[in-house]
Amino acid sequence: MQLSSFFYSVYNKVRRDFYLRRFTRDPNCADAKSIFSFYYDKNLFGSKDSLSGTGSSLEATRTIRTYLPGLLADLGAKKILDVPCGDFFWAKELDWSGLDYTGADVVEALVAANNEKYGRDNIRFKVLDILTDNLPEADLILCRDLFIHFPNECVLKALGRIKASGAKYLLTTHYAGVEENKDITLGSFRPLNLQRAPFFLPSPDRTLSDGDYLNLWARTLSLWPVKDLP
Repeated sequence: MQLSSFFYSVYNKVRRDFYLRRFTRDPNCADAKSIFSFYYDKNLFGSKDSLSGTGSSLEATRTIRTYLPGLLADLGAKKILDVPCGDFFWAKELDWSGLDYTGADVVEALVAANNEKYGRDNIRFKVLDILTDNLPEADLILCRDLFIHFPNECVLKALGRIKASGAKYLLTTHYAGVEENKDITLGSFRPLNLQRAPFFLPSPDRTLSDGDYLNLWARTLSLWPVKDLP
């Protein structure tokens, strides 16, 4: 099953790269909304389970769904900002009672659908661009599979927004096995090591296993106190 998911992921990456070359050659950070909305319209991240791709399937998130609630409890994190929230496919399986969850995404249609299907008193979704918008108050910001689609300049800009938000913690995808962070155009993909140049984050406080297909590049969800971000 993992091998099948891996090849589906590679297939979608080829499709995305093809459409991205046709859609835009402009790496301008401000173009995130149009690029990711285009991906959503074309279902270029989608898998047979989730519009957000194979990495958001129940199979791919089994480990983090097991350990994330305990981590939030240990940290005393009550207000969670999940950006990008995608289609909320795997996160809907968690028990959010007693917590305040805000899911944010640049794709308006996705946010509207999430609010209709999953919105309630303590769960809401909003349109937000982490590159240009101020972030709402949160104890913990979850950024799973976001920076891997940003050029380095945009990652630095997003980290600056997170630093300015006043949040206590950042929990984000981290590939400790990557030796060099290659640059990309906005919307492409490459694994990212946030401890390497040009980011230079310190060692994470904690890591959660977030198994990569074929276990490449030592992928984890890693936790940093926001005050420690450069």
